[in-house]
Amino acid sequence: MHGRIVGFGCRAQVGKDTATNATGFTRMAFADNVRALASRIDPYVNDFGLRLSDAVERLGWEGAKLEIDEVRRLLQELGGGSREMIDTSIWVYPTMTRATELMLDGYNVAISDVRYPNEADAIRSAGGIVIRIDRPDVPRLDHPTENALDDYDFDHVIDNSGTVEELRAAVRAIVGSGS
Repeated sequence: MHGRIVGFGCRAQVGKDTATNATGFTRMAFADNVRALASRIDPYVNDFGLRLSDAVERLGWEGAKLEIDEVRRLLQELGGGSREMIDTSIWVYPTMTRATELMLDGYNVAISDVRYPNEADAIRSAGGIVIRIDRPDVPRLDHPTENALDDYDFDHVIDNSGTVEELRAAVRAIVGSGS
């Protein structure tokens, strides 16, 4: 049996992780390898000698990005700089290779951080769908990761202005229950 793949985009803090978890699929992110590389470098992320590894251990990745501006900036610059200087698909190749392996083994895969057209296109090329999550009350950040998909033609759009359970129900209505 061959698994399925779905991707969720596009802005920060709109509910992509909640939507991903609602699928019951194996979770992946294009930024997983960005985080792994940042962890290997393990830079100081504040003026008081706090290392990235300590921040992530204490706060988790999401908490560290929200509480310490340098963590979000580091990940954006490392990810975006690699895209610009090496290859726009530098983070797509390893993620989609692993996703394909999982699907061939019968697992369904949900990618939680679709931010660029080539990422969405890679999911579609693997037979998947891409879903935009919109949440009107979230401030829009001025960064390429926040606006590169503004004009992209998503397969589905979910308005996440309701409850968490309404978001989960909307996701399940599109992708099913994870089996």
